[in-house]
Amino acid sequence: MQRLATLESKFGPNPKFQQTKKESEWRQEVNEWITQISTDIWRKAVTKKHSLSCYATHKLAPGCEPYYRGDKSSALLFQARTGSLATQQRRHELFDSEPSCRLCGAAEETVTHVLQDCPRLHDKPRTSPSLPELLGLSGQTEENHFDRVNYTKDLLLRWDRLNREVATTSARETPHTPSSAAPRTDTPPPCGNGSKQTDEKLAVPVMLQDPSREQWLRQSTSITELPNTAAG
Repeated sequence: MQRLATLESKFGPNPKFQQTKKESEWRQEVNEWITQISTDIWRKAVTKKHSLSCYATHKLAPGCEPYYRGDKSSALLFQARTGSLATQQRRHELFDSEPSCRLCGAAEETVTHVLQDCPRLHDKPRTSPSLPELLGLSGQTEENHFDRVNYTKDLLLRWDRLNREVATTSARETPHTPSSAAPRTDTPPPCGNGSKQTDEKLAVPVMLQDPSREQWLRQSTSITELPNTAAG
């Protein structure tokens, strides 16, 4: 009863629990009920995100996918399936950057453009297989899924490589702006009064640099000696 109370507090009451006569039937009913409630919660969360529109339309329930291998192509596939691939259109939505394709100059670089339309990646625009089929979200057989998904992985790797090459070339062609910082010299820092001294002057004692100080010392010495002379 405690387990039932915990489930009902989390997922809500289910009148079918009272209709089961065997423990195995009750367990099956509980598992199906939890799966249904969890799927509904997942679908509501997915449909709230605009970037997951294609994913939410064709992915009807959460589950493990056999397409991911932990490599770069799998990461790109995951991003394309979930609408987070770093296309120019995606960057435009997030950072207000230029949405045009850097490979062919098309007005918008979307996932559809990358996988079906870009002339740098395709000889001609493609309509079959469809975008969900290329992403492994729909299709007839599991074998077709793997063939199409592997093709998509290779295509995304090529797209990523070409974009990196374009970015590198653009960075090299950008004129270098010289730094505004002044070049280093051997000139010492300014003195406290704002004037500059050369190394030679710095090597001389300060007293010898100021003739008036020598005169002042001589005058002060003669003054202090006068009383002694008078006393003699």
